[in-house]
Amino acid sequence: MGNTHGGTEVRDTATRELTEETGLIAATFEQILRTDMSNSVTDEIGYVFVARRLTQSEMNPEDTEDLAYVNCHLSTPSRWRTTVRSLTC
Repeated sequence: MGNTHGGTEVRDTATRELTEETGLIAATFEQILRTDMSNSVTDEIGYVFVARRLTQSEMNPEDTEDLAYVNCHLSTPSRWRTTVRSLTC
């Protein structure tokens, strides 16, 4: 999850975070959700994008991020559910 910095567009932040945390580069992004993260504590807004036509490059997480990359095709939900449940944090 990323934050916009100093006027950065939300889509640019999504692009940066996708590449940073997964190494994926998307040819297209479609915003499918905008939501308030809290109705009383903060004024943060969350956005969800669908990234399509992906190509793989190198992951570049920040030093504070401990990430595991799992490649699961969404057409096989039972397989990715099993994979996600098997991860340990």
